[in-house]
Amino acid sequence: MGKTIKIPYNFFPRPYQIKLYNCIANGYKRAVTCWHRRAGKDKTMVNIIAKEALKRVGSYYYFFPSYKQGRKILWDGMDRDGFPFQGHIPKEVREKTNDQEMRIKLKNGSLIQIVGTDDIDAIVGSNPVGCVFSEYALQKPQAWEFIRPILAENQGWAIFNSTPRGLNHFHEIYQTALREKDWFSELLTIEDTGVLNEADIQKERDEGMSEALIRQEYFCDFTASAENIYIPLDIVLAAVQRQNPSTAWNWAPVVIGVDVARFGIDQSVICIRQGLHVISIQKYRNIDTMELSDRVSLAIREYLPQGVFVDVVGIGAGVVDRLRMLGYEVIEVNAGAKPNAQKYKNKRAEMWGELKDWLKTGDIPNDMELESELSSVQYSFDAAERLQLEKKEDMLRRGVHSPDIAESIALTFAYQIDYIKQYDQNANYHHQTDTCDQITGY
Repeated sequence: MGKTIKIPYNFFPRPYQIKLYNCIANGYKRAVTCWHRRAGKDKTMVNIIAKEALKRVGSYYYFFPSYKQGRKILWDGMDRDGFPFQGHIPKEVREKTNDQEMRIKLKNGSLIQIVGTDDIDAIVGSNPVGCVFSEYALQKPQAWEFIRPILAENQGWAIFNSTPRGLNHFHEIYQTALREKDWFSELLTIEDTGVLNEADIQKERDEGMSEALIRQEYFCDFTASAENIYIPLDIVLAAVQRQNPSTAWNWAPVVIGVDVARFGIDQSVICIRQGLHVISIQKYRNIDTMELSDRVSLAIREYLPQGVFVDVVGIGAGVVDRLRMLGYEVIEVNAGAKPNAQKYKNKRAEMWGELKDWLKTGDIPNDMELESELSSVQYSFDAAERLQLEKKEDMLRRGVHSPDIAESIALTFAYQIDYIKQYDQNANYHHQTDTCDQITGY
């Protein structure tokens, strides 16, 4: 007679872990958990996947932001008592363990594998019936887009866990879970679990952890920005909540910024700003340069701007050419051009610097996508101690889409205008005698 193995194996869930541990068994197909650091997220998840793999034969994937992280955290990782995480899948139920591919085949035919979403092509053609997305805030969201239709077809399940990293895709999917009645959702801070106390948090402060990171990691605060984010989320949210009276901006020059989409997943955006107020943001997907030029010309005739700034990197030059052909004078902006201030590496960094200062007194629309973009761009300094922003290509590599809306606002700060150009309804302009220095400061 064979040995009886009890599942969960060597796992005694804490009271706050029980609801999540049972959520799939209770009929949920989607779950999103935002638990604080050291709450036992992965220990709970590996036991869920072990249990479900023994109940239904199929493939089960445990996703991490990278293959390397998956090996370090789960495959080779241990809990604080020295028990290996993968030890929760007892050898008695295993048929084969492949250390190189971090894959376990169970005797019932199920497969459990650790996968890094930095190489999502590794699972193309697969058909998982259960998935865990660990530290989803740091993963490429494209992985879920690939897996979602598969799980919809085979009635599979997915669990997302993470601590916050601002208002990014993890925040979006958590909001989805809150709205959808058939999704399980849970946010637990140290005040909810009792795992840590104020003395533990004070120790983290004494060892150099910032208040923003403490808010993020231990109090699950989505509004706390990461350390290397250029525009803190607090500044962005304050600008959303602020409503400047019209008397504070309706006398200021109107400027337009146009960010031209370069890729299919991006969007072209027209921003109309007057002083301390963003009047309008117009977003367009999958339109060509001719149609975008027509939209810009309509905005010019409606708002009569004193400056129109168009990003010419990529296909933006076509928009500039078309608008000039129509008789409009526009100003082309090259993000890589030399800045006016020596503290910035290039024009893009300078525009964002002006935007960051402006956000402290200006107001912007209540747009979750915009809030996420403004608070997602990371920064560093070059060898000459000049501020530089991460490239859009680097953002895409870490799973963050191009900040097109934010870029359109930043473009309105591209250059100072030393005279006012007033457009008339016939698309012509004439020079005013008044001067207006430092338009970008309005």
